[in-house]
Amino acid sequence: MGREDRSVESLVKAKAVLSVLQERGVASIKDIAARVGEPVSSTYRLLSSLMALGWVEKAAKRGEYRLGVDCIRIGGRIERRLDIQHIARQCFRAHREQTGVWGLYVLRQFRAVCIEARAYEQVESYAQMVGTFLPLGMGAAARVLGAFLPEHTYERLLDYQMGAAGLGELSSAFRLETISDAAQVRRVGFAYDVGRTTAGALSVAAPVFNHAGDAVAAVSLGGLPRTLERRLCEGDLPEEVSLVMRVSREVSAELGYIGDEEASDGE
Repeated sequence: MGREDRSVESLVKAKAVLSVLQERGVASIKDIAARVGEPVSSTYRLLSSLMALGWVEKAAKRGEYRLGVDCIRIGGRIERRLDIQHIARQCFRAHREQTGVWGLYVLRQFRAVCIEARAYEQVESYAQMVGTFLPLGMGAAARVLGAFLPEHTYERLLDYQMGAAGLGELSSAFRLETISDAAQVRRVGFAYDVGRTTAGALSVAAPVFNHAGDAVAAVSLGGLPRTLERRLCEGDLPEEVSLVMRVSREVSAELGYIGDEEASDGE
């Protein structure tokens, strides 16, 4: 094996080690060696090299390692360069022949806020969507963003929102129903609403994940026929829903999310 081949092989091994630490957070040398398929001695030498670069550092517990500050700093710089609005805009333009209004929503405090919108060229009012918001748990995009929050965070936000809304005796039933709905959204990978996002029409939303697997936004397609609701209630997966899920995966991929590329829509 030539020097160039050995260098490439070393880089592949280093990437495997960093991937394990990114996934596990903290891991022992034996665990890392088992995950990358290398002897402990070789893994130790590789970790020593990565520590010298500042990409790996020793964890608090003896014999365990974690990503180093320099590696995290580089990752942060790369992530800041990824403009999710620009990425979504490009994806929306690629599907502009689809009738309806595309929207990109992010979570701000207790609301899903629209930060980007594009529409079928005959629709002229889509720009008015930017800046509009949906309360947590209400509307397709808000339901998606809430569903993929850490469970304890979602429940805390729900408690706060219900208290602020003064739901009183209805709060317990509403809370249980909303948490159950979130579980369903996570299972199928999308949410829809009728009339909440777009008056008199059906809207569908799916999550956008970043490189770390966190749901950072939701892609929404509104202005769809209300007749789709019957098909969804019957367990059918209309083409429009599959398209929204596909576009959300496209945006996620541009953000560095790998996920399960072979998973089919709705699974």
